[in-house]
Amino acid sequence: MTYKALDIAKWFLLNDVDKTLFNKELTSKNVITFYEENVRLNKFLFFVQNIHSAKYGINERFYEYDNGAVVEEVRTNYAVLLFE
Repeated sequence: MTYKALDIAKWFLLNDVDKTLFNKELTSKNVITFYEENVRLNKFLFFVQNIHSAKYGINERFYEYDNGAVVEEVRTNYAVLLFE
């Protein structure tokens, strides 16, 4: 069974009840402005992919990004996911 990265990202965000892992603060580094916790969320997804891949396989592709591996759909929808 495979899952969409966005669905797993939503699960992490919904289970961060006190909002200590993922927040809405913007950070600027190297002339790039981004949600720092977006990087954390994508790192969590990367770990999930490795665990899930070892057991079932996964069909989402991770891309190299300045701060680590990301699923592009999750990276670009992070703000939307936070406000759902």
